[in-house]
Amino acid sequence: MFWGFWRNNKKADNYWKASITRINATHFDFALLNNNKQTRSYRRTDRKLIIDKVPSIGDLLPSSPVIAHQFGHSGWYRTGKVTGTSVDSWVEVQFDDGEKKWVKLEQVRLVSYPDFCSNVE
Repeated sequence: MFWGFWRNNKKADNYWKASITRINATHFDFALLNNNKQTRSYRRTDRKLIIDKVPSIGDLLPSSPVIAHQFGHSGWYRTGKVTGTSVDSWVEVQFDDGEKKWVKLEQVRLVSYPDFCSNVE
């Protein structure tokens, strides 16, 4: 499973939970899990998919780039950077739109791209 880039909104990139529907030599396509009718297609060299894996709290260093749940639908995450962590699995995120918020670890993903998006010439 992945998080697919949907659009930029108010200075932060928006990512939705997505599944890949097609990969070829130059492009990949995905559909949003909340509505399979909504799709996007990007070049494989574009870093528009983020791996859906909950990080360990020790992997979240200050200024680590992340996507995290900021508000709204639970399947919608926004870009930001880690500003702090707590021993009880909360992460402080400075979102790219300027808001700072404590988010549960389960609602944070380190920005990590699948190999097929970055190893294409």
